[in-house]
Amino acid sequence: MRSLRSIWLSKFWHQGFHKYKAPMFPYEWVLIGSKNYLHRDHCLESFQLGKNVFCEKPLAITFDQCHEIRNVHRESGKLFATGFVLRHAAFYQKIRQLVQDGQVGRLVSIEANELLKPYHGGYIMRNWRRFRSQSGPHILEKCCHDIDLLNWIVGSLPSKVASFGGLNSFIPENKPASERIRDEYAAWDFAYEDVDPFESEKDIEDNQVAILQYGNGVRVSFHTNSNSALSQRKMTICGVLGTIEANLITGEINLYRVGRSSESIGVGAQGMHGGADPKIAADLASSIELGVLPASSGEEGFTSAIVCLAIDEARIKSCVVDMEPIWHQFNIQIPKTSQTCP
Repeated sequence: MRSLRSIWLSKFWHQGFHKYKAPMFPYEWVLIGSKNYLHRDHCLESFQLGKNVFCEKPLAITFDQCHEIRNVHRESGKLFATGFVLRHAAFYQKIRQLVQDGQVGRLVSIEANELLKPYHGGYIMRNWRRFRSQSGPHILEKCCHDIDLLNWIVGSLPSKVASFGGLNSFIPENKPASERIRDEYAAWDFAYEDVDPFESEKDIEDNQVAILQYGNGVRVSFHTNSNSALSQRKMTICGVLGTIEANLITGEINLYRVGRSSESIGVGAQGMHGGADPKIAADLASSIELGVLPASSGEEGFTSAIVCLAIDEARIKSCVVDMEPIWHQFNIQIPKTSQTCP
């Protein structure tokens, strides 16, 4: 199968990357699944070699790295895909369609979250993702998926963001006394290091809240926590005519409209990533075989990363970050009107 022959799967650390760029490797695509802090180098060298690129999220871990990747990609003229698998989930596609069809009227506000169970948070705190120098901030490493979905559903980009968060659960004084409870945090046994998630060295956040004001007037609150007894990824979307309540874990989507009966239109539980893993693979195969533009491009990876980094800046500085000058710097116009109809 040509798609398998034409892919270069780049999971090499930085020291080993350069030796694979010789002409003896005439591949058309590079798939980048390295640590986040290596994405910049791997993307730049791939585009400079004339390769198409699929890069796992997040795009990179600093504003400057993201800007460099975007510029070099534009100069290359090659295809660029970002690993935003959730855009391929029937669950989120249905939500977006309901919004675009005007089922809740003009959007006003959204409440969204991502709550991780102890085994997931414990996994993060036992591998490289617990270090900002390698992963970037948690809102970027873990939640750029969610920020991308919000940008996609709202149909605009944030003009202002603010945030609070910190490391408050995975600290030594919260280590469970019970061995049975401690085992809950080690249930994912494929972490890179044999360390205690509560006592390990780390500088990543384990909880955060953010508020976003979008250019088209929609307001969003987002909450993430890496130590929740409840696994949850929910959205409550309010428009002038109705409300959508959606839970990815259960696949339930409930539509409530003013003066009308509620409607359950869920897609059902689809498993990991809402059943989207085979779909993003098929999308990538279409890009490789047929040159089809990726459903989620490098530009979406760029804008999501920039928003996440601005949210982290707001958290660090305890301020509201005005994003309009940032978008202006990158020559990006924020959509000012809603894509939905009342």
